[in-house]
Amino acid sequence: MTVARVFVSHASSDVELADRIYRTLADLGHRAFLARDIRTGIRPGEVWKERLHQELRAADAVICVVTEAYNTSPWCAYEIGIAHEVGSLLLPLRAQAGVASPLLDDRQHVAVVDNGGWIGDLDGPLRRVGAAGGLGWAWDRSPFPGLRPFTRDMARVFYGRADELRRLAHRLRALSDRRLLLVVGGSGCGKSSLVTAGLTARLGAEPGWEIADPFLPGRDPTRKLALALAQTAIRVGLRWEPGEIHQRLVADDRALVGLAEELLSAGYGQPRDRLLLVVDQGEELFTRADAAERARFAGVLSRGLDGPIRVVIAVRSEFQDQLFALPELHGAHLHTFPLRPLARDMLSVVITEPARVAGLSVEPELVSQMVADTDGGEALPLLAFTLHELARNQTRGGRLSAQRYEELGGVRGALARRADAVLDEAVAAARLPRAEILAGMAELATLDEGGRRTRRRIEVAELPSEAMRTAFGVFVEQRLLSTASDSLGGAGVGVVHEALLSVWPPLDAAIREREAALLSEGQVERAAAAWAHGGPLWDVDRLTAATTILWGSYDRFRAGGRAVVNLNNAGQRFLAECHCRVEAARHRERRRRRRTIAVLAALLAVTLAGAATAGWQGVSARQAQHSAERAQRAVIAQALLTRADDVSATDRIRALRLSLAAWAVHPDAASQERLQTLASSRTALANGSPVTAVAFSRDGKLLATGGADASVLLWSVAAGPDQPRRVGLPLTGLRSQVTAVTFSADGRQLVATGFDRTRMAWDIGDSARPRPVDPVAPALGPVDTCVDRSPAAPVEAVGEELGGVSLWSAGGGAGNRRLLGWLPAGPGEARAVRFSPDGSILAVGSGRGVRLWDARTAARLPPATADAADLIGRPALDACASETEKDEVRRDREGRESREGRSGPAGDGADTSARDARDARDAQDSRNARDSLDPPAPSLRPIGQPLTGHTHAVFSLAFSQDGSVLASGGNDGMLRLWRVSTVNASRRQVVAAACAEAGGGLDASSWQFYLPGVPYRPTCER
Repeated sequence: MTVARVFVSHASSDVELADRIYRTLADLGHRAFLARDIRTGIRPGEVWKERLHQELRAADAVICVVTEAYNTSPWCAYEIGIAHEVGSLLLPLRAQAGVASPLLDDRQHVAVVDNGGWIGDLDGPLRRVGAAGGLGWAWDRSPFPGLRPFTRDMARVFYGRADELRRLAHRLRALSDRRLLLVVGGSGCGKSSLVTAGLTARLGAEPGWEIADPFLPGRDPTRKLALALAQTAIRVGLRWEPGEIHQRLVADDRALVGLAEELLSAGYGQPRDRLLLVVDQGEELFTRADAAERARFAGVLSRGLDGPIRVVIAVRSEFQDQLFALPELHGAHLHTFPLRPLARDMLSVVITEPARVAGLSVEPELVSQMVADTDGGEALPLLAFTLHELARNQTRGGRLSAQRYEELGGVRGALARRADAVLDEAVAAARLPRAEILAGMAELATLDEGGRRTRRRIEVAELPSEAMRTAFGVFVEQRLLSTASDSLGGAGVGVVHEALLSVWPPLDAAIREREAALLSEGQVERAAAAWAHGGPLWDVDRLTAATTILWGSYDRFRAGGRAVVNLNNAGQRFLAECHCRVEAARHRERRRRRRTIAVLAALLAVTLAGAATAGWQGVSARQAQHSAERAQRAVIAQALLTRADDVSATDRIRALRLSLAAWAVHPDAASQERLQTLASSRTALANGSPVTAVAFSRDGKLLATGGADASVLLWSVAAGPDQPRRVGLPLTGLRSQVTAVTFSADGRQLVATGFDRTRMAWDIGDSARPRPVDPVAPALGPVDTCVDRSPAAPVEAVGEELGGVSLWSAGGGAGNRRLLGWLPAGPGEARAVRFSPDGSILAVGSGRGVRLWDARTAARLPPATADAADLIGRPALDACASETEKDEVRRDREGRESREGRSGPAGDGADTSARDARDARDAQDSRNARDSLDPPAPSLRPIGQPLTGHTHAVFSLAFSQDGSVLASGGNDGMLRLWRVSTVNASRRQVVAAACAEAGGGLDASSWQFYLPGVPYRPTCER
């Protein structure tokens, strides 16, 4: 609720009017303080000066009841001074005609006398300051939320994201109709705090906006939306029942538009014309909501975008593509706002500034130590928790000390130590073994189909015992777990942040022990939710696989044994229905077999008589069986590869083991490609903006990337490609997309070139603190990443629109260029080509993949035929040319073909029209004939299989100076590093490398989980 905390300042003689104001503010929902109020004011025996001082500093606004008595009161003047010092909103209320406060003569007064609208005149500014997160801070409130995200009422202490908040608000204001904005980033990077505390407070302070309460989708996102709208309605004086709102949203396609218009037209204050809906943790649409509820919610949002509504969804980056794929949102225009982890130089700000607001001092050595221990913004949740622990029981005037920090165990030890201590309390309170409590807490994690670990809520009523409920209650009291309940019904418990699932070693170990069961549990519960909305039951194979994992065997499940995890009631009902269906099918099958036996016995004699003549048919049957088995193995291998793709970003070891199993089951090109890609890919780095340029320094210790956002990032690879690390701040100054980055020969300067043909240089002698050398200047020449010249031979490679690369002789001047050959490179334009430093390898980025070619024979290629030259290339135009240039060439070619197709003398108008039609047909026939020709065979030998992993087009490539590492940057904002030696290795060497890194293949139990019914075979040699 965006209400304000208000201090009513008045003279003693005006207490009756002050009490009226106080009650009116309370009726409007504001949190008002009146010293003389018997319930919330100053109690008998309380130190009144100290209490007044505390309330003034906590107030968002101070209403001054201006009368002649007020102007003569020294204490009222002191209260105005405190409000000025704190920065609270001062609202002078003229309660006596013709009287104004000389201390507030720069403020517009609100008149009470002869002004029936004075309540609205006060309520409007108060609601705006409340919507902006308030201006005061309570003397005993911690400015650090711990593992919980910042909420709107903590906007006053939300620091470190000013630039991102400014850009996000600008993006949202600039969105036209039917636009939906996704704030995308990794877990723990601060998405929730940015949208719930930063964005809502920023826009809530601006005229024209009404901000709905942010909400999490949960199992029923449409009901959560209804609750958020009902809570927002209370602020504007409407009384909506959440259940009725939910029914309207489900039944009426335009209900959301109508509800938004009602909200915007209600209440006091300035008119509002835009409603902001904020959906936090959008990944719950896929991890908690079933397909039917997800589709319903997406449809409601999509139709609501026709009205005065803007929608922001904060979602983890690995779920972004799934949101884009929702068919209900295809009519909307989805935009993304990528959020990087907090910059290292901002870490000190998020420590010191909230403490300053709360009146806490911080020892300087503590700040430097915490920044060093945090290392980067990825550990932000751990830093936030540590600060919360440091500020525990501290009030205004307190101090955060380095000694206490050491006692907590530092940034990474604080959460683990706190959780260990709370676990000991839970063991004592519940009288349960540690292992049993940890096993119960492991079920607060769930694994999606890709094996990604996310939080899960458990219904309190479904916990297995009262003792377990007691244990969980201890964690809730200590704020490591949280409960959620609402007026729509339902209550659940879950971790306050996903960091707890991985950073606390005992819980991490408990989850790892149960990963297969948790994955199967998630599958069952999602299938149960789908079945409740008309989805199918499982067949005997899926039922057997699930019960074998969850109960140990299908027989134990049938006998009513206890599962290894606490499957929810819906999941149990679903499996019971599946079991009934399977048993009914088996009964029918037994009856059918008994009827068939009699018929088979009668036919036995005939069968034996015909056995001799059917001998030759056995050969054909065995061949058909072998073909069917091969097809089955191919399907199993493809399923394993798909699952390996899903988990590769979060669990590289599992992805390698799944790919090894696919190779063992069906060693075809697809499994070889995936295995080679995983074995050669060293790491993937989130650059944020599309990576349009990349380069290594001569000594191989630094890597530079240029982005579409005109910034340049430096990465240290001195420890090897397995351990890259961001260095310094982003380098800015260019005004357009970066097209090239280049290190000087001595490695002390970095030059970046922009698409607008300007360049900028930085001194990177101290790579952690680069400084500009010169201002932006014209570039020395054009940059074309689609063209590269071999350092070992007079050969030039040109990326083509056709999705391949043409090879040209590079000597003898432009007029003597000759086509030498052609390399196919897959679908999409070949927008990145790069020779290795010794010229032995040519790397080509086409579409989403990278292909390596053996370029050692490029110098010996003979000229191509004239037909091939006409089919393939235009040496003056490549895939990196602008669309305008490409269109001009196409129009020129079509015009030339049309002119070449004309014949016969000119005649009258009718003849001309007939001739033009004939010419158009001839030109189209010519184009069709050319397009139907197959391109020439590859002129160079391919090396290994294509490298995949980018989800969007590859834009840039670079080799390290020794040629051992290849870097690729893509439109997906990712930078990937590849080990070239693995790509060029034999199949046996690739398998050995994958086995070595994964520490072996799947064990027998994991094999049975992923390949039920397939005999186990070791995938790695011991």
